[in-house]
Amino acid sequence: MNQQSSLVYKCPHCQAKAEIGDEMLGQVVNCPRCERPFRVEAPPSFPISDDEAGSVIRKGGAPEVMNPVDQERVLLVLHPAVLKRRIFQTTASILVIIAGSIAMIWGLGSTNPWLGWGGLTAVVIGALDLLYWWFKSLFVTLSVTNRRTILRTGLFAKSTSEVNHDDVRNLQIDQSVIARMLNIGDLRVSSAGQDTIEIRAKAIPDPEAVAAIIREHQD
Repeated sequence: MNQQSSLVYKCPHCQAKAEIGDEMLGQVVNCPRCERPFRVEAPPSFPISDDEAGSVIRKGGAPEVMNPVDQERVLLVLHPAVLKRRIFQTTASILVIIAGSIAMIWGLGSTNPWLGWGGLTAVVIGALDLLYWWFKSLFVTLSVTNRRTILRTGLFAKSTSEVNHDDVRNLQIDQSVIARMLNIGDLRVSSAGQDTIEIRAKAIPDPEAVAAIIREHQD
């Protein structure tokens, strides 16, 4: 048997307070004081923000304490350590820049202008090589949130691959001896629903720490 309840309304004519049963919602009643009619409307209900949500009462049930919404948070944003991965080429470019700078300085006091121009050319070539690989690494981004791992690549034609932490089936780290010394490595992630590697992130700094964060947030 349903238990009836009542609400207290204020008469819009004389401002008198009247207790009216909820079975009269949507109907016209007469004020008990001035006897003028007014319609009994249901009170409006509005959604509340997450900060206001605490104890929630379900219709026909007991209060249930709701946990705060687990919003997605970015834990890591990494770019490949390309210059470390190309350590020998990077070292060669730096040596070319140094040698070119010495040749430029030497050429200032020399009667041979080609020495200075040759040194400048060497500096430009070495600097352009470093800038090219550094700039290229900015367009490969590995993001790790509390829910998923996301790899974004490309400047104009962009590609995105992502794997939810709960779906991770295989987590691989590939490191050579030199890569271990430089604390970089390749991270490979695949999910239970795929037969192939979905995320291949090369030359990631401290890949062991990245893998540990992914494992930590798996349910």
